[in-house]
Amino acid sequence: MNWWHFCKTVCFSSAGSASTNGDLLDAFREANIIMAPTQPITFNRSKKPFVEVCRIYKNPRLKLQRELVAYFSSEMDDGEYEEKAADVGRLEKEFCNIVTEAALVCTSPQLFKGDTDHKLPVHNQQLLLKEMFSVVGKAWGHCFLQSQQQIPGLPAPVKVFLATGCPESACEVATMDDVADLAVRESITFINSASEEDLEDLNTNPKILDLMVQSGVSVATITPSTKAQVVYECISYNVVYKRIKELEQLLGGFNSVSLSDFLRRNRRYIEDVFPTQEQYQ
Repeated sequence: MNWWHFCKTVCFSSAGSASTNGDLLDAFREANIIMAPTQPITFNRSKKPFVEVCRIYKNPRLKLQRELVAYFSSEMDDGEYEEKAADVGRLEKEFCNIVTEAALVCTSPQLFKGDTDHKLPVHNQQLLLKEMFSVVGKAWGHCFLQSQQQIPGLPAPVKVFLATGCPESACEVATMDDVADLAVRESITFINSASEEDLEDLNTNPKILDLMVQSGVSVATITPSTKAQVVYECISYNVVYKRIKELEQLLGGFNSVSLSDFLRRNRRYIEDVFPTQEQYQ
């Protein structure tokens, strides 16, 4: 059993916030949260959620490790209205929930694509130049630190990369289902299921040859002995290496509160931080 399967079998998650084996998580938070002075943050409900996430987390004066105090406001005809709440802690939890999910569901710009539990960061040069994934990683790390807000729906390779920073380890757990591009997934499936009689046609198929070139496959032709290697390398490229810059930005932001460092030392908590969508709900 490799360490990833060990993580999956020994960890159990509760919806919304991590609670299993909480002693180390509590100690991590206590060591990394500065109780005073606090960090007030106001979230405007009248704005698009991810626009507010960018405004908040691009602020260079934001102190992620100071204890969060969240406020909500809305724009009215006569100006901006600040909500009142009897339960201040509820606002922090609501803020962290909104912020964490905003990136996953945002469509303008689209930041993630793929099936449920297989959401990959979109490979996009403009998003990289604007450091959008650094913003997302910083927001996720901050919200987990402050409220133990879980991040659902990510595939195993992204979880492993955010916990280790190692692309090779991420590739080891990548599967066909993690390939977000349906046309590419179909081509890889075609290679994987091909019989020995089909290989000659595959080696002259322009779509397959183009996929092999783009994926940087290390063999020139598909044979019975190299087919599995071709499939592995095509999956590895399309899931991990194609978007390695996006993943590195995500990791850098995520580790702004030392959360990746914590997971690297305590890998059994990976599923507490990154549950499946079913576990989260």
